[in-house]
Amino acid sequence: MSGSGRSARKTGRLIALLALFGSASASLAGAQQNDTLATPPAPVEALRFGEAMFHYYQDDFLATITALQVAQQQAQLPRRLEEAKLLEAGLYLDYGMQREAQRLFETLLDDQTISAEGRNRIWYGLARIAFRGGHDDDAEAALGHIDAPLSDPGLAGRRLLLASQVLISQGRFEEAARQLEPWPAKAAPGLRPYALYNRAVALIRAEQVAPALELLGEITQTPPSEPDEEQLALIDRARLSLGNTLLKLGNNAAALAQFEQIRLQGPFAEAALLGAGWAHARQGHFDKAILFWQTLSQRDSTSHPVQEAAIALPYAYSRLGALGNAAELYETTLTRLEAEQQKLDTLIDAIRQGSLLEGIARLNPRHPFEHGDQLNVLADAEAGRHLYPLLASETFRQALRNYLDLRQISQALPRWQRTATAFDDILQTRRQGYEALAPLVRQELSEVDLDELSQRYKQLRQHYQAIDETDYSLQLAEPKEKQQWQHLADIEARLARLPDEPRFDKLRRSQRLLKGLLIWQLDSHYKARLWQVKKGLIQVERAIAEARASQQSVEQALVTARQRFSGYAEQIDRIQARIGQIEAETNHLLQAQADHVVEMALAALRDQRQALGRYIGRARFALAQIYDQASQQAPAPDALEVQP
Repeated sequence: MSGSGRSARKTGRLIALLALFGSASASLAGAQQNDTLATPPAPVEALRFGEAMFHYYQDDFLATITALQVAQQQAQLPRRLEEAKLLEAGLYLDYGMQREAQRLFETLLDDQTISAEGRNRIWYGLARIAFRGGHDDDAEAALGHIDAPLSDPGLAGRRLLLASQVLISQGRFEEAARQLEPWPAKAAPGLRPYALYNRAVALIRAEQVAPALELLGEITQTPPSEPDEEQLALIDRARLSLGNTLLKLGNNAAALAQFEQIRLQGPFAEAALLGAGWAHARQGHFDKAILFWQTLSQRDSTSHPVQEAAIALPYAYSRLGALGNAAELYETTLTRLEAEQQKLDTLIDAIRQGSLLEGIARLNPRHPFEHGDQLNVLADAEAGRHLYPLLASETFRQALRNYLDLRQISQALPRWQRTATAFDDILQTRRQGYEALAPLVRQELSEVDLDELSQRYKQLRQHYQAIDETDYSLQLAEPKEKQQWQHLADIEARLARLPDEPRFDKLRRSQRLLKGLLIWQLDSHYKARLWQVKKGLIQVERAIAEARASQQSVEQALVTARQRFSGYAEQIDRIQARIGQIEAETNHLLQAQADHVVEMALAALRDQRQALGRYIGRARFALAQIYDQASQQAPAPDALEVQP
């Protein structure tokens, strides 16, 4: 798949999650829904929501959930809260945490600010949870709460698909078929082929084969408007279902026409080659069947169609009378199948010894299945082919993803523990700094007597109030003016001691003139000087008040700092204890999940080994019959035919 295709799918997946659905299958057979039909997301406005989206587009869903939870706890998503909760619930649902997703959905339903469209999406999400849990009645009831058409075309179509799946699961096949007819104009047209397939399945189960064949035929005649691997695969699957149904009905020619139109590079090519061979064989054209089965037998021998073709090929030769060729092919097939059985035994032993978990440890936890070369690290390249069918299972992929997430958490917890320890070191450093600085601060505070300064301020204020009341301008004279006044007073005293003679009159007039000028100067500046004094008193009063407030603040800080240190220390201790508890629980869950993944892999490989054993037994029996037939020159027994 190209990078642009993955980007488009990821954008569609985001829209799907915001609409409360993940990668659910649209058909009962498990065909994937196309999530690229929804419109792109709106521009991100909240910074914390953008951080969560960054992690989401990196496929780091664990970090996405963490970012959303932190942002919600700190009330940093006021305009994106509903969207964030929907995304978080959708991620939980994709993780298989149905209870947690249901809790979030039910909490959202209790929120009266949620829009009607949001409520309908929540009911859809609850219906998906109930259906996944096997509670069909609860799923049907939740879908019944959706009281208006959903505005998103993709969501509207998926709602119908889910409703039909619920009805089919309940055995109400005819109702399910009616549910999907006709396809609404407001629903996404790209989902219509999946609806046709689901409807065909419902009709087949209702034993209405003819209309089901018409629907399957309609799917095969409706190519996607743009190259889309999922829809092309759905068309191939429809052709395969149509061909197998026609083959069972005995319409071998029509079945062959369907098999031959399935893509040879698609996921159903092997089943199509096997079916085409049987269609020819049913018509007695064993020579043509040999061409298909020979082509198929040259493919990877781990798949069941290839293994069946390997024993069907000598059967065709035996029907043509080429018993020697048939016997030789049976012997070759037995050697080949027994070799595969031995490889399976070796792989099972290796997985039991931990090779699978070692391979998983080398996977990219964010893209474990995106690139085929990553699959080879799960086991050696030769034996790892047996695991590919298992990796096609959504159940196993979910289990493997859960293991990778638990492993990621397990690796992160020691780092978080070290971070908490670093915080404790920082706290100790700050406490030591406090213990060293606090005595110096207290000494500085003790050297400043604010009560004495306040008393001196009061005295100054009373003094200048008295000056203001007497209006005596000399009190506000500058030092130079006071010297001049004192000098004139001395001159006046000396003149008073002189005799009252005319020769001293000029001196007395000069003294009185200078004194009058000085009084005029003092009076002219008195108001301005008195205003400056009052202004200064106000500033002094304010400075004393600010100093007192600062002193009290420092004293309070000295008292509370030690208490804060104690609170932080207790909080760090609680965090470290909680991390230790989580680490123990995570390691326990990690081991349990590892055992679960290994057991799923072993169970699948044991099933493959049993299937190989059945093919080997049939091949040995057929080979024995050929030897017996060759000795008696009897016709080849029809009982050896293997049904597709």
